Amino acid sequence: MKDKIAEILIKSGCYVNSKKTDDNLIKTPNGDKVNAYLSCRLAISNAKAREEIEKGLTKLVEEKFDSNIIIVGMATAGITWAHAIAKSLKLPMLYIRSSEKTYGLKGLIEGNLKYASRNAIIVDDVLYTGNTINRGIEILRNVGINTVGVACIATLGKKVAENLEDKNIEVANLTNYKNILKEALDNNIVDEKEYENLKKIYEGK
Repeated sequence: MKDKIAEILIKSGCYVNSKKTDDNLIKTPNGDKVNAYLSCRLAISNAKAREEIEKGLTKLVEEKFDSNIIIVGMATAGITWAHAIAKSLKLPMLYIRSSEKTYGLKGLIEGNLKYASRNAIIVDDVLYTGNTINRGIEILRNVGINTVGVACIATLGKKVAENLEDKNIEVANLTNYKNILKEALDNNIVDEKEYENLKKIYEGK
């Protein structure tokens, strides 16, 4: 499965080399400058790729986690995938906003908490630094919801996954940086030097 999803991401154009941008390097949300950047948002436009990823994530959640859970999407990238999982498994869903609303009911969580299980699976596209996930865990904790797992398309940060699992939060992914880099190298998305540089960055996260 990990090889297949990595191939889907590469073939869908989700792994973008900096040579295709106006800059020499691509800046990540946390400030890192990388030779290539994984944008799973690009996969939502490819119907076949989207369907394969949705099926994979749904199966992952169904097999790895108890059914007494709520699916929580992280804005904005995780919402599409969270909705697909919740719909397929007929589970309640929430999503966490990027910032608090300044109108209406305000707040950071969208959805009705009365349907929420006390245990949550947070869904996002990529696990890299863990900053977004850790923010989600804290926001859910503040309303009495315990995060028991994280489901994502790809894990790029080696240490962040280990840190979450040390906190008894299971990390379930469809693929990881090793598979993505291998596919990227095989398909000439990155060269040997870029491969080694990216591997070093991912293993340091």
